[in-house]
Amino acid sequence: MTDPRGLTGQHTVPANGRDLSDPHELQRDIKETRERLGETVDLLSEKLDPRKQAAQHKQQLVIAGSAALVAIIALVVWRRRSS
Repeated sequence: MTDPRGLTGQHTVPANGRDLSDPHELQRDIKETRERLGETVDLLSEKLDPRKQAAQHKQQLVIAGSAALVAIIALVVWRRRSS
C-alpha cells in the first residue's frame, strides 16, 4: 500500500524502489528531495513576486487605464454638452 508520500509498507522502500535502509540511498533521496523542494520554492517565489506580476500584466493595465480615461473624458464632454 502506498501512502501520499510515495512510501510503501514499513516506510523503508519508497514507490521509486530505493531501499532507504541503506544510508547512501537515504542521503541521495534526501538530496534529491531538497533540490526539488528548492526548485519548487523558486518557482513559487517567482510567481508571487509583485514586481514580476506587474511587469507581466503591464500591457493589460495600460489598456484598462486608457479605456477608463477615455470613458471619463467622454462622460465629461457629454455632461457639458447636455447642460
